[in-house]
Amino acid sequence: MVPDDIGADPGSPPRRRHRWLLPTLAIILVVLAISYAVANHFTSRYYAIAPGDAQPVQKYISVPTDKLHTHTGRILLVTVSLLTVRPLSWITDKLNSDVDVLKQEQITGNTPPSQLNQLNAVEMQNSTQTAVIVALRRLGYTVDLNGQGAEVDAVVAKSPAANILMPGDVIVSFDGTPIRSNDTLVQAIRTHHPGDRVEFEVQEFSPPRTEKKTVVLGEAPADSTTPTPHAFLGIATTTKEQPNLPLDVKVAPGDIGGPSAGLSFTLGIIDNLLPNDLTGGKTIAVTGTINPDGTVGDVGAVAQKAVAVRKSGAIAFLVPKGEGKVAQQHAGSHVKVIEVTTLEEALNALRSLGGDLNGLPAAPANLSG
Repeated sequence: MVPDDIGADPGSPPRRRHRWLLPTLAIILVVLAISYAVANHFTSRYYAIAPGDAQPVQKYISVPTDKLHTHTGRILLVTVSLLTVRPLSWITDKLNSDVDVLKQEQITGNTPPSQLNQLNAVEMQNSTQTAVIVALRRLGYTVDLNGQGAEVDAVVAKSPAANILMPGDVIVSFDGTPIRSNDTLVQAIRTHHPGDRVEFEVQEFSPPRTEKKTVVLGEAPADSTTPTPHAFLGIATTTKEQPNLPLDVKVAPGDIGGPSAGLSFTLGIIDNLLPNDLTGGKTIAVTGTINPDGTVGDVGAVAQKAVAVRKSGAIAFLVPKGEGKVAQQHAGSHVKVIEVTTLEEALNALRSLGGDLNGLPAAPANLSG
């Protein structure tokens, strides 16, 4: 029978106490913590761009039910994932050929990281509005535009506007002068001198509200347009235009940001409003920005988008001019990559793939052919 209270053998030598063990473990933990903190600080300045997904663009588009035509074919918009790099993911991200690890400034440019989400939302809002306008005009509708103010595209760091304005804000008056366009804002600023304190009114993007702001104008050096130093606010702006739409067409992209789905939205709207199937019953992936004149602009991360297309079942991938080689390398041999520079070239590409463009009117003069 084994007793419950087993004690030490009185004849055995005393146990050696490892007094060094706890201090050593503490030192190791401190070193590991410092190393992780340093690595985290280093990697936090990087983003990983990874493949997203390819999904039917039609689900984001709504048109009047009496004008809607549903087809068997699908037009896919393609997304990527933008992730902050962490110490534990650094090595796997660098070793993954489908992932690009880029410095923060390569993604954000001059935009502070804190403004990146809002900038992406603004770019998407403007992109969807342009897509609606271009699609309706291509279908033969007249779309008039009214200037609503000067929209902030970017804010210069450490300028008078820094911490006052954000991308997407719209300046509607400046020192009592109504602002309807970018030009009227520039003219209003140039009537002042550096150091002037000016009140202006702005419609903020997020949260949406109208606010009055006060700013002390800075001094900009002479340039090619102004031979002497002049007042400046520290923003890049474009005219904010409000379209008068002949049809109630809306695009609700959810949490997708950026402008690169513009061409896919444009084609999706045309497909929804055209009686014939624009894709000929096939699945076609599309990426590219869309400009008011119908030209197609470059996009980023085409390699990661091509990976998503490769897995989507699409037979073809429409990309901006100059991005086809990279796209083809990542899309696989079963996907036909086609470069396009305009909406018309995109439509002709769909026709070559079997799309039915019967009933589509001739392109109007205000869209590039």
